[in-house]
Amino acid sequence: MATYPDDATVSLTAFPVISDVTYTNTGSSRTDFNLSTSVAHRGEVLAILDGITQDTDSYSVSNGGATASFLVAPDASNLTLKAISIPDRFRLTKTFPQIVSIDYSNSTPKTVSSNTYLLNANTESFAFPASANVGTSGEFLVFLNGVFQDPSAYTFPSVLLGNQGIDIGDNTASKLILNFNSNLTDESPEARTVTAEGSGSYAFGSAYDFAGTNFLTVPSDPAFDIHNENFTIDTEFRLSTDAFGSNQALFTRYVDNDNYYEFFVDKDTNVVFYVNSFGQSTQVRGGNVNALSNYHVAVSYEHNVQNLRLYVNNVLVDHSAYVANASPAGPIEIGNANALVSTLDATMNFMRFAKSARYRGASIQPLAPTANYQATAISGAPLGSIDQNDKLSIRIFDSEVTSLTRFSSMADRKPDRGITS
Repeated sequence: MATYPDDATVSLTAFPVISDVTYTNTGSSRTDFNLSTSVAHRGEVLAILDGITQDTDSYSVSNGGATASFLVAPDASNLTLKAISIPDRFRLTKTFPQIVSIDYSNSTPKTVSSNTYLLNANTESFAFPASANVGTSGEFLVFLNGVFQDPSAYTFPSVLLGNQGIDIGDNTASKLILNFNSNLTDESPEARTVTAEGSGSYAFGSAYDFAGTNFLTVPSDPAFDIHNENFTIDTEFRLSTDAFGSNQALFTRYVDNDNYYEFFVDKDTNVVFYVNSFGQSTQVRGGNVNALSNYHVAVSYEHNVQNLRLYVNNVLVDHSAYVANASPAGPIEIGNANALVSTLDATMNFMRFAKSARYRGASIQPLAPTANYQATAISGAPLGSIDQNDKLSIRIFDSEVTSLTRFSSMADRKPDRGITS
């Protein structure tokens, strides 16, 4: 019987090169590279990354054999792809994981099962390809800007999409999250102490009733500064019929009359965000609200363009340039602005403060689900809210496929492993 050395390999010079193409500085997000000529299978591609030949397990061919698709972005200074001819003696069949993938960005909308997805600083849930069948988090890989994401960085199954997708965002940007699930627990990573002043109660299962006399306080923290970073404050509330005729305070930070900011509904039922920094004031105002109706309102600041934006029920109603050198250093009051003689006669479903420009466009997607919305840590900074150039890639090991490839070592073909004792 013939014997074969365990370390037998084949020289790359055994494969005649038909043509080749070289890419430089490929970046950390690009995974697809066109070949110089079409091939029949991955074995006819020789991929050399910064001088190192890559195993055929690390890529597949797509686009009718015209493209090499890598599982992980090569991020190479020099990537050479050679189309080669495989002599019969070096051809073999091998079982590979069948990988399906989908990439998301802020420039090219992707439609999956009639739903359109974009990294728009608002979307939290992203779908797997419609053909994918995923049961556990071990069956797929997630990359953000080319960097592999640990499963702790996203939620699977998705709250919205179930086993058909993930929820992902920056889970460190949320600085205060109150969902009022019969408690005042701050569900952000900061886990701040929230103190009730008065005798507020809970209503509708997950809302806090301020009733015009009760309010909440949160100790002062630089995380609530608004002059030098992106930020978003948003909440959903429902005014009572007794609320009109006076200002209704939502979220306030006050030091003195020359240093404070307040998010409130004014006596004319307009939503207002007003900031006074050392006597220099800026405000955004608009969007009428009615009693006994739920309103999702948000103020979002994009620091690099110094734009302060106000949204009422998902529509941009006002925006203004905003520049300041400092922020008031006082504690946070929710449902009250005592020094400004303003309280809140309403129920509130959630309150969120995040260091991200969560909303930027002329309109935003409605809260999902719209009933009993629950803010999460990642919801404070969906992809695109901190870096508009975010790119999300999902690679799924969907099934196995048997394909032609090339012999490279005895591990590929040897029928026995010798005698062990």
